[in-house]
Amino acid sequence: MTKEKDRFSDSIAARFANSESAECLILKSESDVGVRRNLGRNGARFAPKAIENTFKKLNHHLDVKSFLSKTVAYQNEELADYDQAIQKSSDRIKEALSYGQNKKLIHLGGGHDHAYPLLKALDSNNILIINFDANCDTRIDNIKHSGTPFRNFDEESKNKFHLVQVGIHDYANNKATLSELKNNSEKIIYTEELTKLKSPLDLVDQIFESCPFEINKDTKLFISIDSDAISSSVMEAVSAVNHDGIDPKELLAWVEALKDFPCETKVLGIYEYNPIFENLSQKGARYLAGLIYKFLG
Repeated sequence: MTKEKDRFSDSIAARFANSESAECLILKSESDVGVRRNLGRNGARFAPKAIENTFKKLNHHLDVKSFLSKTVAYQNEELADYDQAIQKSSDRIKEALSYGQNKKLIHLGGGHDHAYPLLKALDSNNILIINFDANCDTRIDNIKHSGTPFRNFDEESKNKFHLVQVGIHDYANNKATLSELKNNSEKIIYTEELTKLKSPLDLVDQIFESCPFEINKDTKLFISIDSDAISSSVMEAVSAVNHDGIDPKELLAWVEALKDFPCETKVLGIYEYNPIFENLSQKGARYLAGLIYKFLG
C-alpha cells in the first residue's frame, strides 16, 4: 500500500483539485457532433477524458503545481441544438477564464469546431492562431462544423487575428477552402515546405515575419493541433489518418519553441483524437499527453 500511495503522490493526478486558484486550467469539450456534421467518424467525444487520464499518470516534474479540470461542452446539448450549445460552450469558457489571469490553459476536444467557441471567449485584438493541421478548417459551408471554425471566427469577430496553418496538404483542401479570409490575414505552410526547415526556430521566424502586428505580451497565442496533422506512425486514432503527416518529434520541438513566445495568454488546444480507433498501445493518447507536458514544461 505504501508503494502505491507513493506512486500516486508523485503523479500529476495528485495535483488535480476543485479549486479556482489552480495554476493550470484544462477545459474539456466532450462532443463530436461537429465532426459528424462534417461527415467524420464519431468517437472524438471520448478524447478529452482519454487524454486527461493518460496525462494524469505522468510523474510530476513541472513548475505548475495545481490543475483544475472543467467540462465546457456536452454531446447531449449539441444534439439538441448545435448553434445554441456552441454559444453555451463559449460562455462557460469565458466564465472559466475569469478565474484568474495568465493561467496555463489547455483545451481538449472533441471536434475541431470547438476551437470556435474558445476563440469567441478569447476574442480581443491581436490573437495569433497557429494551427497544425492537414486541412485548413476554413471550409465554406452553410452550417458550422469541424471544418469551419476559423472561417466562422473570421466572419463574426470584430477584432483582428492572424492565422498560420502548418502542415497543410493541397490535395486535402478544395479551392474554396484555400481562398483568402474576408477580414483577417492568413499564412499557409504546406507539408513539403516543412522539410526545408533546418531548426524549430526557422518556423518561429516564418511566423514572426508573416504576422501583421507585433507579437508581444498582449498578444493571445493559440496553438491549435488537429491530431490528423500528425504522422500515422503514432496517430492512427483519428477520422482521417495522415500517411504523410508531421513528424511527431518535430511537432514537440515546435511546441517547445512556440511556448516561449512573449505572450501572457497562451492556450494549447488538441482536437480530433478518436480513442475508439486507438490500439492497445494507446500510443496516440500517450503522445498527446506528452505534448501537453512539453507545453507546460
